Amino acid sequence: MRGKPVPKDERAEPARADVTIGPRIRRIDRRGCVTQDNIVGMRRVFNVGKHNAGRMAELLVDHGQAVITDLETGEILADQTLDATREYQYRKPTDSVNDAPRQM
Repeated sequence: MRGKPVPKDERAEPARADVTIGPRIRRIDRRGCVTQDNIVGMRRVFNVGKHNAGRMAELLVDHGQAVITDLETGEILADQTLDATREYQYRKPTDSVNDAPRQM
């Protein structure tokens, strides 16, 4: 059973892990996620958005900073800090990372 959401002002910073993993090529699944096993002892799931499903991406974790890049275009799909306490890594959208509509 899931707990109630924690109010924004009571949220703690994620537990950061200083881990480095070389580049890995992965296919983005139908949910819009990239999965990598054995990062700090468990599987990690990175959200990059459903509109990216089926694309090939490169996952690089450098000192706890995860960067996911589209192999075809070189576009950065996600750039976030690895949270060592969670399997599912929430993506905090920013204006500069994959927010522009595709119709432009």
